[in-house]
Amino acid sequence: MALRPCKVIVAGGGVAGLSLALMLEKHGIDYLLLEAYPKVVATVGAGIALAPNGLRIIEQLGCYEDLQKCSAGADQVHVRKPDGEPLWGQDEGLAQMSIERKSLLEVLYNNIADKSKILPNKRVDSVTHTDIGVDVRTTDGSTYSADIVVGTDGTHSKLRQQIARYAKDLGLSEDYAEEDSAGPADRIYWFLMMKMKQTYYGADIPRFTEEDKKSKLQEHRDDHVTPNVRLSDLCERQLSTIYTPMPEFVYKKWHLGRIITIGDACHKVLPITAQGGNQALESAAAVVNGLMAALSQASGSGPLSQSEVKSMFERVQEIREPRTFDIIKTTHKRQQLDAMETPELKQFMLTKYASLMPGALWKRWTETFIPAVSLNMLDLPARPKSIPFEDEALRNKGRNKVPVSHL
Repeated sequence: MALRPCKVIVAGGGVAGLSLALMLEKHGIDYLLLEAYPKVVATVGAGIALAPNGLRIIEQLGCYEDLQKCSAGADQVHVRKPDGEPLWGQDEGLAQMSIERKSLLEVLYNNIADKSKILPNKRVDSVTHTDIGVDVRTTDGSTYSADIVVGTDGTHSKLRQQIARYAKDLGLSEDYAEEDSAGPADRIYWFLMMKMKQTYYGADIPRFTEEDKKSKLQEHRDDHVTPNVRLSDLCERQLSTIYTPMPEFVYKKWHLGRIITIGDACHKVLPITAQGGNQALESAAAVVNGLMAALSQASGSGPLSQSEVKSMFERVQEIREPRTFDIIKTTHKRQQLDAMETPELKQFMLTKYASLMPGALWKRWTETFIPAVSLNMLDLPARPKSIPFEDEALRNKGRNKVPVSHL
């Protein structure tokens, strides 16, 4: 298929940035990825889990087998009481891969054929709209031009700040805010989650010290993980730990002009459902789907106009915002439930959870995969599956096939 000319700047590496770069390469769309740090594959972050929605995209990109070599599948899942005794468990294999974040980034990076498109030590300083596109200036004084910019630079996104600044220039400040498990290699990735006393926003979000962390771990050292394992046992064998607030949000506006943000830069989810990276993959796929539709020869010729970019970005947010919001609500409820946050929830967990989990609750969770986004122009994996994806049903309509997910 002949495509109209287009260049994309991907601002930020990480899961969202590297996966988007690989998607663009697979679809023949020109791009540059600007990574702020000296190494594209940094060791920041610990473990990450890929669920059916993310694994489907990973397989479309040709990375599934590479990930299998350095990951651990989840062959059991257990929910335990405060004393460590099992409350509910499932011993069947689950369609989930647990992997070091560094290993996932390495797999994505290694599968990119043209490494010259990946530029380290390029921290974005500003974005300026021109008559025909955008100019992205980095802190080393370099300037790069493109048709659009995709911000994949995380929770404290510089691109998010640029959207807010541009909105102020246009007098559009409203809604454009800025805000500064068992794993592979026999490692255990664990979370100790605590409810904060109040909700914090932006600059008011607290930062914790090393002493704060030590004090909190000491306070919970006798908490049971299993009947025979306590938190103190994990701490004695830890390689690294961090103590940090966990923001959760979905921004009302993801884009303005020729800039759009995806991943943690616009939708941040708590880690308990392991959907952060998976949602970043879905949003990257939605952007590429939108680009391919806009760049197809039948839709016009020459570079994308401002109105075409606006329509494309609006469609991406229209598809993705409700889904990310639903994932965050579901995750928040799961966090409250697992933490037995109220006496009523504790009573429910201890008396009814075990009987409901194999049915209604498990069904509700697996249903979150059904509306997942995949790459429209790449083949879908043909592995044995069990839960229908909506987009696969549309693709297979009239073929007498039953499309299902990796569960």
